[in-house]
Amino acid sequence: MRKARRALGGAVLVVVFGVCATAAYGTSDFWFSGSLATNAGFASTDAHSITYIQGSADHNGFCVAKDQGLAGFDVATRATVGTQACASSGGFASRSEDGSCCYHGWIANKNTFAISVNSTTRYDY
Repeated sequence: MRKARRALGGAVLVVVFGVCATAAYGTSDFWFSGSLATNAGFASTDAHSITYIQGSADHNGFCVAKDQGLAGFDVATRATVGTQACASSGGFASRSEDGSCCYHGWIANKNTFAISVNSTTRYDY
């Protein structure tokens, strides 16, 4: 009986420390990489309390934002709930967010040509 209680107590501690570590360090979701067609946008599948969002691609002219819209592909001109940060130099755009719940990550290619989005495109929550 004592072994069972110790095992249960140990399991509870592991869960508690795991939750605390996740809350302290946050989590990242690398939600999109690959080719993004002209005038196309993509929203992440999961929605979270986003605190930071960034996008990286082989060209400027794309934007990232948080959004409450539907997940998946849509037109790049879709209005977003969050302010869009657009890449104007170095193929990189980022924005800090307030962490309010619950939003999708959004990336939109407003160029007249397809771009290649890097695997570092992510949001933190």
